[in-house]
Amino acid sequence: MLDCQVQFLEDAITAYAKTGQVPHPLGTRHPSIAPFQAFKARDAFIIIAAANDHLYRLMSKAMQRPDLASDARFATNALRNKNVDALETAMEESLAAKTVAEWIMIFEQAGVPAAPINNIAQIAADPQVKIRNMVVSVKDPIAGEISVAGNPIKVYGATENLNYAPPPELDQQRAENLAFLEQRHHG
Repeated sequence: MLDCQVQFLEDAITAYAKTGQVPHPLGTRHPSIAPFQAFKARDAFIIIAAANDHLYRLMSKAMQRPDLASDARFATNALRNKNVDALETAMEESLAAKTVAEWIMIFEQAGVPAAPINNIAQIAADPQVKIRNMVVSVKDPIAGEISVAGNPIKVYGATENLNYAPPPELDQQRAENLAFLEQRHHG
């Protein structure tokens, strides 16, 4: 898990290594790409990731906001980053007109990366999450059948083992673990 979390910090690690500056929290914003964050639509938040000038122009067209594409403050990614607050305000004015589901359909047709922000119930019911076995059942002798997060590491061509053992009881493997540690210490 630690490895996965550190990998998510790829931009922050690179920026820190390059500048020596500790990045500050940005909320949902990307540190160097705009627009690439959560935006408020009529009913909820939507993530829009117009990660280059081409996608930004497609997004502006899909939103029926040619003024966003022609505005000098937003002409390049560097300028959009510099003026990200103004861009967010302008986008949310338009996004408020439709629901997240409506915007998702519009952006999908336009080829603009966008996604809803799902709650846990939506994630657990998501067909892709189910197909990838990312929520699995474990039979626990005390709690009964429980749902837990699946293994995110998938190996192409390998059959995934879906027979998860329940967690051990308190001190159930204590003697084995202490013997293993003792052997490692003296071995």
